[in-house]
Amino acid sequence: MRFSTLLVLWLLGINTIFGQHEHISYRWLTPEDFAQADTLPDLIESNRRPTNRRRIDYESYLPDTIHSKSTPRKYVRLAIHYMNTADTFYTEYEGQKGIEFARSMVYYMNTHLENNGPYLLDPDLHVYNPIWRYGLARKPGSEDFAVYHHYSDSDYDYLHGGPHVNRSRRNVNKYAEGLDSLLHIFIMAPPRDSMTSPTFTPDGPVGIWNGRVIKVTGYYPKREAWAYRQNLNHEVGHAFGLPHAWLRNDGCDDTVAHPNNCWNEEDERPGCDTMLSNNMMDYNSYQQTLTPCQIGRVNGAMSRIGSRQRAWVDPIWCDYYDGYVTRITHSVEWKGGRDLWGDLVVTSGNTLKINGRVHLPSKAKISLEPGAILELGPNAWLHNDCGQNWLGIELGSSGNTIAEIHTEPGARVKNIALHE
Repeated sequence: MRFSTLLVLWLLGINTIFGQHEHISYRWLTPEDFAQADTLPDLIESNRRPTNRRRIDYESYLPDTIHSKSTPRKYVRLAIHYMNTADTFYTEYEGQKGIEFARSMVYYMNTHLENNGPYLLDPDLHVYNPIWRYGLARKPGSEDFAVYHHYSDSDYDYLHGGPHVNRSRRNVNKYAEGLDSLLHIFIMAPPRDSMTSPTFTPDGPVGIWNGRVIKVTGYYPKREAWAYRQNLNHEVGHAFGLPHAWLRNDGCDDTVAHPNNCWNEEDERPGCDTMLSNNMMDYNSYQQTLTPCQIGRVNGAMSRIGSRQRAWVDPIWCDYYDGYVTRITHSVEWKGGRDLWGDLVVTSGNTLKINGRVHLPSKAKISLEPGAILELGPNAWLHNDCGQNWLGIELGSSGNTIAEIHTEPGARVKNIALHE
């Protein structure tokens, strides 16, 4: 018997033992499937500031450790400003030196954030890697880095404390180009006459979030760029809505209220053997750790449509990344807001319940394999946040096994290219 004949008979035997492979077909959901979509309200999330910080459902905005592609990284766009006197009294950050120093500071801010670790005041808390990083933006309409130098005798100086404190009085917002699309950090100097006083000790590094921009000082005399990472990350935390973590009403049940008077492990003051913090939003020599609640709150601020913080984030979710597929391999419920970069696939035998906002980029689709279930709760909102249409939802079937979709009143599916 010829080899080819034996091979055919062997393959036929395999099919007899294991059964024929079922063909999988897909159909697009049609306009009739979404007959009620246009009768639903257009708004799902309130942009008003919560009256009670503890009501924020931070768990809905935590990184998904199983389906990591469903919570892709976000990149916050920063602009760096150096304030100086009219006659350029301070020269440390002039020209290209200032650009390179700004880039180095951003690099060290990211490495510090990357190394989130156990919280000293509650080491049993789960440690999440924050899903955002910082990037030095480009000037509007240019490929140049968003690094600016300003020269004004009335605006350059900053004193954080003491009898001549002026941290809230210097109006630097007017120098911020793209105030609503970039997070601006102003590096300010001590008064020039103080630098020559034998009794003057420069601040910092310290800073303040004034509600629109970050102002910092303590950068003169110049130190290495890494020395400012804690201060900058702390102030950015304020910009994203995080209060000081030692307070009892900071909005997070997983942060520990404490006196905030212990600086490091060498601190021998009473209570510092148990009350030393390393939280980014406390005052200590580490300022590194973020709790799950704090991470969820920041990501929530970046995910809420219309929020100030979301405007600072590079909207890379507008682009469709071929191959960046979120595959649901365990039944799960999504709340809060998510911005996907590509297709979403619910695999056979698993259920995805969406009860929050999900953005899908142009060319993206949701595919339900045979036996998969998609549930859309009353707060579900599938949409495209970039003024485009996405491809829609397709249901898979194989023999008697079909995909299912269930919707509750209030669920919305918007911006899809409906298929006849």
